[in-house]
Amino acid sequence: MMYAIIGVLAVVLIATIYMIYRQSKKIDLQKKMLTEKYQHEMAATIEKYRDQQLTIEEEFHREVMEIKENHDRETAFFRQSVSQLNRYIDDVQSYAKKSSNVSTYQALYQLKQRWIDENKILAEDMIIMPNVFIPFYTEDRIKTCRVDHLILLPTGIYSIEEKHWKGKIIHGLTDKNAKEFSFLLDMVQAKPFIQVYEQTLVFSSASTVEGQDDSLGLLYVKAYADPAKEAWNTAKMVSRFLVSKMGAIINDVTPILYFNHQHQDHSSEGVIDLSKDSSVIRVGHEKELFSLLEEQFDRPMLYSREDLRKIKENLEHIHYIRDSIEM
Repeated sequence: MMYAIIGVLAVVLIATIYMIYRQSKKIDLQKKMLTEKYQHEMAATIEKYRDQQLTIEEEFHREVMEIKENHDRETAFFRQSVSQLNRYIDDVQSYAKKSSNVSTYQALYQLKQRWIDENKILAEDMIIMPNVFIPFYTEDRIKTCRVDHLILLPTGIYSIEEKHWKGKIIHGLTDKNAKEFSFLLDMVQAKPFIQVYEQTLVFSSASTVEGQDDSLGLLYVKAYADPAKEAWNTAKMVSRFLVSKMGAIINDVTPILYFNHQHQDHSSEGVIDLSKDSSVIRVGHEKELFSLLEEQFDRPMLYSREDLRKIKENLEHIHYIRDSIEM
């Protein structure tokens, strides 16, 4: 009996030891699997961190490069703007203020004061702006278009192109209407140019040419291109600028070609106008200009006094880089 009990206990002990052994093996296997899983997850985490770190570094590098490129662009633009502004200043300084422009401004101002005194207008109904510069840009630089005089009226905006030429002026000459003057066109070699544009010839004696002896009886002939076309282009430039600032409220600017010819001798001085161009108003002397401006007040009103004030303000506060218009 005792031996049987001992045998049973031995079997139970062996079975228990075997179960413990198997459980230990199972635990070791689980530990190994957990360790491998942990190592795998750790390796994946490290790889993911490295990838993220690399991505962050690449993004940081890209952002740094973008900042640098933007900075380089802004620096280049700034330098270009300064260069353009310096060239613009050179352009402005190259314009000599002609005494005739000053005298015309004074005459226009006196005309305005007279109309105010006569109760024909209020001060806000007529704005006179001399030497207005409209900026425009070409492919490589900013340039300016000079307006000799701008007159702002309720009935319109008038751009005056002033030419103070002494002598007998023949304006609007072409190969078709030259007739007895055709030989002069040949002499100044203007015919290829004349076929498209009108031209102006100015005949003057030596007395009107500085440093020349009038006793020799010499006659001088100067050939110009088409000042009316120049006046038209200037008015168009003003119109485009104002439309860019104020929109559809702006009507076309009216160009006026003003010869400012205060002639005494009608036989040797004055203006002969042969032009058929109706797009530009042409006046020969001060009285004609004043009459023309007075007639404008009988036309329909286009601008209020507030409109005129805003137009003046836009022309007085031009940013010569930002406000430049494209040619």
